[in-house]
Amino acid sequence: MKVALVTRFFLTGQTTHIFNLASELVRQGLTAEVIFTHFPSSIYRGEYLEWLDRNGIGYKILSEFREPLLKALRRGDCDVIHAHSYLTFVDAVYAGIFLGLPVVLTCHSFIHCPEAEWAFCRANAIIAVGDRVASTLIRHEDRLSVIGNGVDLNRFLPRTTECDILNPQQPVTVTYIGRQSKHNLPGLLALLGAVTQLVDEGHALRFQVLGAWDQVRPSATARKLGWVVDPAPYLAESDIVVGTGVGLREGMAAGNACLVLGRQYGGLVCPERAVSMGVPNFSGWTGDDLRPPVSDDIAKDLRHLVADRGRLYDLKVWSRGFAEERFDVREMAAKTADVYAQTLSNS
Repeated sequence: MKVALVTRFFLTGQTTHIFNLASELVRQGLTAEVIFTHFPSSIYRGEYLEWLDRNGIGYKILSEFREPLLKALRRGDCDVIHAHSYLTFVDAVYAGIFLGLPVVLTCHSFIHCPEAEWAFCRANAIIAVGDRVASTLIRHEDRLSVIGNGVDLNRFLPRTTECDILNPQQPVTVTYIGRQSKHNLPGLLALLGAVTQLVDEGHALRFQVLGAWDQVRPSATARKLGWVVDPAPYLAESDIVVGTGVGLREGMAAGNACLVLGRQYGGLVCPERAVSMGVPNFSGWTGDDLRPPVSDDIAKDLRHLVADRGRLYDLKVWSRGFAEERFDVREMAAKTADVYAQTLSNS
């Protein structure tokens, strides 16, 4: 089966999702090609394209001047069109109608616009990445599947070097991972305030930021790493990861205790909370247990983890196990391939 994955390039977890899906589909015997309807020149462009080449994934980059998607697709090029950005949904549906190909749309967040609704009504199948996103698409439930984000568990692994986290003199490494966004900035600033509190109290703490945040300046408190195409090595050397979405899943796979922090603060991810989750909601956007980000609240949770090393160690071990159980990219890709097969059989 040949699949065309259509998207616009963003420095977000959505791009990570597409790259993970494409590489795993190839490993499972499918042919995947990523078609970028927009891919701005940036310092990261070469690294991302090299990653696709290395993993045996073809790609096309359309013109900056809205080159029609139909120019990139020909009959026989693919069996299924799978679009990910709502900015590509309409073009993908038009291409599917013209070429007689089934179209799958993945909804990564809440989308409320007439163009997207037009595409949803005409798509052969719709995938939501979580239950809350799916709840906004219930009117299309006859074609709707919920498939959560997956992580390559062979790439995101806990640290292999010896580190006695139970030793109270051993510094705890806290990592924030997230894209630059005005909506997430208050949360990051609140986290910086919380880290400063703990450092001033004398706690052994290291703090690093993975993301292209102009507002963060390197200092004795914060190590700014910028956007990183492959965060696996940094997450492996971390103890606590703070963020949302795919980044938080990657942090858990790498054996970190995790705090949900996006537009809102969701606190510690722990067994007591996770047991009730279907597809875990790590959006930091919507949820019953979210609250505005305040430095004192975040500092309280961090303080408990840094002070109680036994609790921190147990959460690190549990996080890896939970990721193995819930976030395996192989399962995500297999379920997605099943959706492809179903749309082909119904076409």
